[in-house]
Amino acid sequence: MAEALTGQLYPVVLKIGNGRPPLPDDLNRLRGLTRKRVSRMTVMFAKRVSNTAHFSPDKMGKSTVMRGEFLFVGLNAFEPGQEHAPHIHEGQDKVYFILEGSGEVRVGEETELLSAGDAAYAPSGVPHSIRNPGPARLVSMVVLAPPPPK
Repeated sequence: MAEALTGQLYPVVLKIGNGRPPLPDDLNRLRGLTRKRVSRMTVMFAKRVSNTAHFSPDKMGKSTVMRGEFLFVGLNAFEPGQEHAPHIHEGQDKVYFILEGSGEVRVGEETELLSAGDAAYAPSGVPHSIRNPGPARLVSMVVLAPPPPK
């Protein structure tokens, strides 16, 4: 597999399964992911995932990292003081994995301050939330199974 373009414009390292470097159209279409069709399954690789986080001054930013038939992976990006209010996913489990910064994660009645490398699991039907107490930005990878409707 060939290493792809890296740098400011395309911060995610791509590898294309056919051995050729990606073309600009590949980079635009893949948006930081590589996809290879194997039988009925799509294989994806993503590197430097936190570089694809989208921050918003008004509310939590969201971006999709990858999506499959049975799993969704995304990023939640928070400026200091921002939060994702308590909510419930019926029929869907969720994992928060902290990539950058620190966040107060609440699952049910329990609250923990998590930092880069820490994770929390919210089972289906259990209220959960996340808040960035600051002073730095917070990037959390979220994994949902099954994935939310498109």
